Amino acid sequence: MDERADSSMAKPLRILMFSESSYPRHPGGAGKCSHQLAAGLVARGHVVHLVSETTDSAVREEIDGVDVHRFARLDTSEIASERIEQATAEHVLDYLERHLDLDVIDLVHDSGGFLSYFFPVAWELDRRWGLPLVLHYRYLMIRHRILETQTGRLDLLGGDFLGFESFLHISSQGFPARFATRVVVLSEDDAYFVREHYRPRGELVTLPDPVVPHAIDASARTRRRDELGGDRGPLVLFGGRIADVRFKGTDVVFQAFDRLRQRLPDCRLILAAADDSVVGSFRDAFGSAVEALGWIGDAEALATTLAAVDLVWMPSRYEPFGLMCAEAMAVGTPVVGSPVGGLSEMICDGENGLLLSAEDADDWVDELADRTVALLRDPATLESMGSAAYRFARDHLALPVVVARVESLYREVLATSYCGEIQPPVWDDADTSAYLDRLASYAGDEARAVGRETLETWDDTVTDRCLGCTHARMAESIQELDRAGRARFERTFTPERWRRRLATAVREVCPLALRQKELASERDYLPGLRAST
Repeated sequence: MDERADSSMAKPLRILMFSESSYPRHPGGAGKCSHQLAAGLVARGHVVHLVSETTDSAVREEIDGVDVHRFARLDTSEIASERIEQATAEHVLDYLERHLDLDVIDLVHDSGGFLSYFFPVAWELDRRWGLPLVLHYRYLMIRHRILETQTGRLDLLGGDFLGFESFLHISSQGFPARFATRVVVLSEDDAYFVREHYRPRGELVTLPDPVVPHAIDASARTRRRDELGGDRGPLVLFGGRIADVRFKGTDVVFQAFDRLRQRLPDCRLILAAADDSVVGSFRDAFGSAVEALGWIGDAEALATTLAAVDLVWMPSRYEPFGLMCAEAMAVGTPVVGSPVGGLSEMICDGENGLLLSAEDADDWVDELADRTVALLRDPATLESMGSAAYRFARDHLALPVVVARVESLYREVLATSYCGEIQPPVWDDADTSAYLDRLASYAGDEARAVGRETLETWDDTVTDRCLGCTHARMAESIQELDRAGRARFERTFTPERWRRRLATAVREVCPLALRQKELASERDYLPGLRAST
């Protein structure tokens, strides 16, 4: 055990945490959870320097004991697109060197995806100061892109997608997994995806986002319920970034509420979301049956509102965790959610909420309406579910519980033998066979032979490959492989000249990148299906 790890066991830790630019007050969960984790760690005696980006002037402030650094966003208007990521990394590193003593920092925690998009920042902190990285995936962009399709499938090796990627001069979200000491995900669903696609070299840890359980005063709950019109009938809440219609299941809610109103005409829908065109469409369709609250930024106001309603609806098609579900449970309000991500791990169907069972989201509409009607007509079960939801949040999601797990994770990282190198991904015989078959589909057995040579030297070249890799480079290398395969039939190429071009093309393509794209194109990631082929 080195001196840093040994001494860390007897002293408070000094953590450099990165968060998305909207930390800590923002319309989303990542910044909020970063703030809660940071403040919770400070409350346990640790020092947390939290760094985030701002479009305004740089500012340093203290929030709940956390030393918050907001560095000014780099003006990239005059920077070539292929230089923006590296320039941003240099900009961030320059800020850190001027404002922090990096020699006394124990570790880096990327809590929100910042470093996973600016790969050089994480690597330079590792290379120059030997800082181990805890990489915290809160949102997997590739899953987002897959679900943007109507089928749940996306051909990442198709010409259209590769053409799109050829303009993205940014590192893949998976690259920091090549040297992160621990990789954190929010659910087992995302863990499966990260393990299969990113092949992290460090241990994979599933960790929920924290919430603060609230025992809402009965009179406050009643007052809020009356304000929302609960004296006239049941209240169902739907909120968050509902403008992301497909991802949040806004279309499902619209249809299900229409069916619900036919059977329970006095039921009201509470929309806790920004007042935009989507909210307007609900108002146009349902009139006074809809109460639009806008975005609720105050934690106490949100907690009281969640406690005042009967149910919360979350029929999301992709939900890495589901913070609103956790926040509802933390005040004793059951959630009806879809079988995806963290929702399927927080909701125990029939005990602390309802979990939709249909594998096809098209079938969620009727199930959501039917099961909601049945539950609203059964007050005793509704109350029992609420109590069970509160207990689950208290025992598994409460801030002190999660922060203690995070501290334990940090201690494990600092006690681990640290290599500080980019590591090749986990790779087995099935991967080799699939990779060689894919090469052969472009250019036959000649490509197979070069592919075998590439794998033999992969361990020696992985660092240079990763440090120089971007989405554009991956896409362009695969496009060149395709062109090289077709060039064998062109008269301008002699057999020897063609083989040289093919060999160059094959060696340039990253085997993992090719395998990742193949896996993502083959798998079915529709809600409720865990990667069945």
